[in-house]
Amino acid sequence: IPVTDGKMTYVYDDYVFHYVVESGICYLCMSDEKNKHRLPYAFLQEMKDLFLAKFGLDNAQRAIAFSFNEDFSPVIQQRMEHYNSGGAMDNIDALKNQIDEVKEGMVQNIEKVVVCTLYTSDDADYRVWGDIRSCVSL
Repeated sequence: IPVTDGKMTYVYDDYVFHYVVESGICYLCMSDEKNKHRLPYAFLQEMKDLFLAKFGLDNAQRAIAFSFNEDFSPVIQQRMEHYNSGGAMDNIDALKNQIDEVKEGMVQNIEKVVVCTLYTSDDADYRVWGDIRSCVSL
């Protein structure tokens, strides 16, 4: 990982490593979803903001490795649980869920229209589709 500011994602087998380097500090997380980058980077951004708010940039840059573990581990655990439970669903994921719900409703409505069209046709096999009274509820 370079020491210059930036961010990158590396894939190794089934694991995806995301990192952000800023002001000489590296924030790193691992995920198992190869095509999802927004949430891991949102997590890293939040970790960076919380870490710097708690310890400050100067203290963080001069710290000995693992010296903040005791104080910051509970924060990491709480935020990981939040992100892993779906609590950090981003706007795009929420919009995708809404689109899926609308699409499902449209498919159901189209199926009702098709079935009702078959009920009203002169087709002798219309009874296979059930009772025509179900079309009245459209």
